[in-house]
Amino acid sequence: MDPAVRETMAIQEIVELHRCFEQIFAGDAAALSRVDSALAPSFAMVVPSGEVLSRDQVMGGLEGSLGSRAVAIRILNPTVRWITVSSMLASYEEWQDGPTGTTARQASVLFEVDPEGHAGLRWQWVHETWMAP
Repeated sequence: MDPAVRETMAIQEIVELHRCFEQIFAGDAAALSRVDSALAPSFAMVVPSGEVLSRDQVMGGLEGSLGSRAVAIRILNPTVRWITVSSMLASYEEWQDGPTGTTARQASVLFEVDPEGHAGLRWQWVHETWMAP
């Protein structure tokens, strides 16, 4: 597949998965299955506090957040930084507007190419760092 097409698909996947997070926070349980299918079995993430969460911890946190709050998530400056036949590294800003105000974080995601995944990708690793809103 053409690298430019894969880049577009990765950026679209970043935006779409964050729409699912909005839906989960608003109470849409069906969005949980979309997230579950997007994450690789060995998925892990570093949250802004520095804690490393396993796939199970992330999914458990999302399940516990079902219907917890209304939040709007904006993805800004999504950029594919590195691309190979089997993986892609992308970065983006994630801005969340919720009842307690706005938060912002810089994130990097490592995708593995997987024909079974959404847009032919699976989320393998995410690393988030706080930004000043």
